[in-house]
Amino acid sequence: MTNIGGSFKNELRILGHLLLLIGSLTMWNSAHASGCVVDSDEKIQIQISPATQSWGDYSGNQLIPSTLVDKCEKDSGRFLMISLGSAFWDTTNTGLNTSIFGDHAARNCRINNSQNLGEFKRDPATESLQRQYKFIRSCFDVRVVDVGGEPLIAKENQEFCQIKREDDGALTLSGDMCFLKIRARNKFAVQPVFKRKCLDPAYLQELGVEPQDMYAKLNTLVAGDDTGNSEDLTHIGSRLLHLNIAPSSKLLNLTEDFGLMTPRFVTDYSVDSDIAGIELKQQSDLAELQLKFLVSNLAQKKCAGAQCASISNYTQPFFGQIELYNLGKNRQTLVDEWWDGGLVPPNWQGLVPGMKFRLSEGSLREGGRYRLIVTFQNPTDDYAIFLSGFKQMLLAMYDTEEAQVGIDIFPNISSLSNLGNLPSFGGLGSLVRHNQGVALGEVVRGLDGIIQSQIWPPYYERVCNDQISCTKVGNKKFHQKFIIDFVVGGVDMETGAQILRDVSISKRSVLGGNYDNKTSGFASLTCER
Repeated sequence: MTNIGGSFKNELRILGHLLLLIGSLTMWNSAHASGCVVDSDEKIQIQISPATQSWGDYSGNQLIPSTLVDKCEKDSGRFLMISLGSAFWDTTNTGLNTSIFGDHAARNCRINNSQNLGEFKRDPATESLQRQYKFIRSCFDVRVVDVGGEPLIAKENQEFCQIKREDDGALTLSGDMCFLKIRARNKFAVQPVFKRKCLDPAYLQELGVEPQDMYAKLNTLVAGDDTGNSEDLTHIGSRLLHLNIAPSSKLLNLTEDFGLMTPRFVTDYSVDSDIAGIELKQQSDLAELQLKFLVSNLAQKKCAGAQCASISNYTQPFFGQIELYNLGKNRQTLVDEWWDGGLVPPNWQGLVPGMKFRLSEGSLREGGRYRLIVTFQNPTDDYAIFLSGFKQMLLAMYDTEEAQVGIDIFPNISSLSNLGNLPSFGGLGSLVRHNQGVALGEVVRGLDGIIQSQIWPPYYERVCNDQISCTKVGNKKFHQKFIIDFVVGGVDMETGAQILRDVSISKRSVLGGNYDNKTSGFASLTCER
């Protein structure tokens, strides 16, 4: 790994924790590099349109690339475990979990001290997860072939899997988890296969599946036996599938129709929010601020005939401008500004932790009074500005685009690929997979592909509340805006953060739920385990 120099860490102004790691990989037992190796973890993006009986990736391709599992000599005699499970975010929004058997329900939580978000609603998230599991299990098989022509050995009647042997030596796997015997020379090509019957709206209605965003993980493990009960498991790879089942334009408002090869997305926006906290940590002349947002992506369903869907069935961007001001006796002076936020999952309520932003002008004065203005103006443009700012930060940290970046010195860079819905964000697969460096220019070009995309996110035409009362985005200067005043107090010895005193919060929103000078503190979320 090539390092840029000893001053690298001191230059990280807006690194911190990248929020909503849509599709981040959870890698357990990564020290297993001496056994089987998975050589592809690139995200799979599939657009499915029952209305036009078409499917494919965002370029129109109808072949999902395979994942290769090889170098298995040291695992000979053990078993390759393959599972295509439903993926979901917890209410803390710090990464993806996987449910293999579809028995997951959303956590039971309570929203506290919010004057606009109302009660926590558990059912929409649980119902969305159940639809997701039904679709994944009914509409996808996993096909395995040995690319070197070695035989595939597997029990045909497994407790959690049905195995069909094809004429060309391939195996088609259907079920929650499936096992294959590992031989020293095996080179497994593992490929999800979409079933065309799932383009039929009548079949989807029979399943109880609505048009919506769905997420799945193709997990690959090495197991000590093929019972499904072994604790001798080593996780060797995960691959995220993002599935977008598009609604009919008769059901929800969609982007313009440019033909079968161009995906269409919902153009109504439904994310409401409240401020859930501000953490200020200071040391010497350095100050770092992190905001937390409590968000709700819920909206009423709309039906056309027997089919129903909601605009909140889809992932939506949630990014805004943050301005920090010093409040003097007669005027306010700008201290710093940045963009912050995250991507909000379908039918979801929870916390979106913002970035840890290092202020450019040093620490804030104890006893000083400050104001944060948080403005969410246009969901699409704010998202692009956020990514552009991140790109500029990357370029500022390195002298040239030929510089190398790596997961060991820049751990959060691996999550950047999850900030967009395009497969063109290059360079990160090998970075995550082999812990090696990639050229900064490759990462920057990938960011440019997302920023310049005309596909996702769409230009939202309307902002709607949970009762489907909507207003056009262009009619207002913002769709949500917060003003938070506070005085910097002393240090909390337990957390190391500055205590914020005399906190006052106001909100303005086209979604309703406005309030002024709230002094009871930040909104919060408490959940049962």
